[in-house]
Parts: sequence; C-alpha cells; structure tokens
Amino acid sequence: MKKYEALEHFQQNIVNLKSKQKMQKVEEFFLENKDELVKDLVQSFSEICIKIKQMQSSNEKSKIGFITYSLLRTSMKEKRLTYLVEAFDNRWFFDRVECQTEYEANWLLKFLNELETELENERRQYFNMIVKADIEKIKLKEVGYYNQYLALLGRYAASEMLSLKEYGDIEKDEQLEVRVGEYLDISEIIFKEDFRVRDSKEVKAWLEEKSDRLYWSESLRNYDFSDGNFESKSFNYSDFSMSNISNCKMKSCMLIGTKFSRAIMKNTDLSCTYIYDADFSDCDLEGASFCKADGEKGKFYNTKFKRRSLWGVSFEGANLENADFENANLKGATFKDARLLNVNFKGAVLYDAVFSKSAIELLSLDDEQLKSIILL
Repeated sequence: MKKYEALEHFQQNIVNLKSKQKMQKVEEFFLENKDELVKDLVQSFSEICIKIKQMQSSNEKSKIGFITYSLLRTSMKEKRLTYLVEAFDNRWFFDRVECQTEYEANWLLKFLNELETELENERRQYFNMIVKADIEKIKLKEVGYYNQYLALLGRYAASEMLSLKEYGDIEKDEQLEVRVGEYLDISEIIFKEDFRVRDSKEVKAWLEEKSDRLYWSESLRNYDFSDGNFESKSFNYSDFSMSNISNCKMKSCMLIGTKFSRAIMKNTDLSCTYIYDADFSDCDLEGASFCKADGEKGKFYNTKFKRRSLWGVSFEGANLENADFENANLKGATFKDARLLNVNFKGAVLYDAVFSKSAIELLSLDDEQLKSIILL
C-alpha cells in the first residue's frame, strides 16, 4: 500500500467515522450548554463595543460597518482556539485602523483534541505510512466544521448582543454586519442591521428580480411585501420579522434559519420549501400552504459542511387556522400555543413534534401521527 492509498483508506474508514461521532458530541454539548456558552460570547461582544466607543471618542475610528470573529488556526499550536474579534468601517479589510480583542472558544478545542488523540492511536496500524503531521493536517481541516457552532451560538445570542448598551452606544454605518469565519478568508453573517430608510415597493422589487442572487442574512423587518412573487428564492438566515408577507408566492424557497416572527403571512404559498430551523413564532399564517415543505429536525441539509437542523421549525403561538401541511416533513417542530383550527396534516411527518395538550381536540391526525407527537 502506497502512502496516498493509506491516507485514503484512513480517511474513508476511520476519519469520517470518528469525525461524525465527535461532531455528534459537539452538538450534544452545544445544545445542553448553549445558555452558559452565550455569556462568554456576549461578554466578548461587549468588550469589542467598549473598545470601539473609546476609539470613536478619540476620533481614531469612524462609523462601524463590520464586526468579525475570525478563527486563528495558529492558536491551536498553543493549545488554544482563539478568534480575533475586529471592528471595521464600511471598507472592511481596507480599514487599516486596528480595533481588536479576542474570544477564546476552548469549549470547541476540547473535542478537536479528543479527535486528534483518537486518530493518533488509530494511525499506528498503518505503521509509518501515516505520520503525526498527517493527523495535524486532518485536525486543521476538521476545525473548519466546528466553526459553524460559533455561528450558531452567535445567531442564538443575537437578540442579547443587539440589546447591549455598549452596542447601542457605538456609531454605526448604514449597514452593520457581525460575521464569523476564517481569518482573512470566508465568513458568514450571524446578524445584520440595516439602518437605511427604504420604501417597501423598492425592497419588494429588489427581491422580485429575475436573478440567481442569494438574499442571505438580509434585514427585511417591518416591510410590506404583500402579493409578492418570490418563488425559488434563497432567504437563508434573513429576518422578515413583523413584515406583511400575505398572499405571496414563496414556493420552493430556501428558508433555512429564516426569521418570520410576528409576520403576517395569510394565504402565502410556502409549498415545497426548505424550512430547517425557520422561526414562524407568533405569525399569522391563516390559510398558508406548507405542502411538501421539509423542516425535519436533525436532518443534514448540507453534507459538505456537516450542517444539520438543530432546533426544528417553530410555529409557537402562530395562527395556523386553515393552514395546509399535507405531506410536509415537520419532525421535531414546535406548535405549542398555536391556533390549529381546521389545519390539514394529512400525510405529514410529525414525529416528536410538540403540541399543547389543549389543542388535541382540534387536531385531525391519524393513529400513527397521534402516537408520534409530544403533548405539553
């Protein structure tokens, strides 16, 4: 066996399995400890905001357009997992005035170190064809997958971060993005604020453009999008809270992690959409259609980056009167305190979906569905 064959065999038969097992452990730890983990992240955000304010007060820093959390892979050599927290104006990396703090994510490093130890033990069966340097390369690749949990934590903590007095005190540009990613490389938005005064018609026309544009992580709160045609658009992680999205065509949209809290969505067609971890809490969804929508909790929706739905879809407190969920996959969804008069769940997957006990008389479910749901 040649070295490249040994590495391929090692990757396919050992690394992939160990990686999957370890990611499961990370996920379990994250879900069990997210409220504690949030505290350090919010504190780090407060610290960068304090530094921004100090520099703005001394005219060293202008209005802020970006705050980034960038993974410093070099810190792993020091047995740390450090993120460089930086603030920039609207020029982003072309803003050369440094404003930096650090955030330690050693809660993630623990699992990476465990993976390294397990792979180190396994490589010995390949004699000297796989060496310690190969394990280090694998570890550096794997850490990229762990990055997503800081992004998830940031999205979970977003409302708390936005409400900080320290954040409110800083001078912001027309748009401000908070991002998580690699140092001077790919990153993703965990939340975005848009302070521009824009007309609903203007924004609606922008969303209806015939293009392949990805409308990810956009701030689309408090707009009137009624009667819009947004079919097959991608709105992952965007925020439509409190907007009017009634009578809209949103068939076959990508709505992963999208926020619709308190939006009006009467008679909107959301059939065949991907709604993993989407938030429809307190929405008015009377007459809306979710036929064949997929929002299964725990499902891998992006195998390349090992991403899967963690929270499930939330319809908590929503008005779902006359809504249609025929053949939708709603495993692990939350319907607590939702209004469920005349809802069609024919053929829907409702395993571990949560309903209020008081709603049981309103539900028209078959025997298999009734056995699969959770009543609280």
